[in-house]
Amino acid sequence: MHDGIRWLVDLEHWMSSVVFARGMSAQELAVRMGGDRDAATEPITDAEAWDLGEWYRPGEDGDGVVRVGEHGGWSFALEYGDSTGGDRLAEISRDGAEAVHYVPMQEHPPATVS
Repeated sequence: MHDGIRWLVDLEHWMSSVVFARGMSAQELAVRMGGDRDAATEPITDAEAWDLGEWYRPGEDGDGVVRVGEHGGWSFALEYGDSTGGDRLAEISRDGAEAVHYVPMQEHPPATVS
């Protein structure tokens, strides 16, 4: 994801959401969202994320995969699957960090922002 956040315009999958955070690295954002610090992979495409099939969030119920990046002083995490970012805003925004959760809801408007 080297084009800033322009990819948001084409976000089409109904089971996806985005968490934006300021005051931490993209890797720290993933950890605060429940990811395993050692689970990082090389960057993958949107299609490759969907082809993973079974997604896993260590020690948690549900499934999901998170792709993270940074742009303009903000870290972001694009969630696919059972998104729990909105449930974790207090944890994400601790220690003075700021966090926003965006759920586009293209097929079932309106979009939500927390």
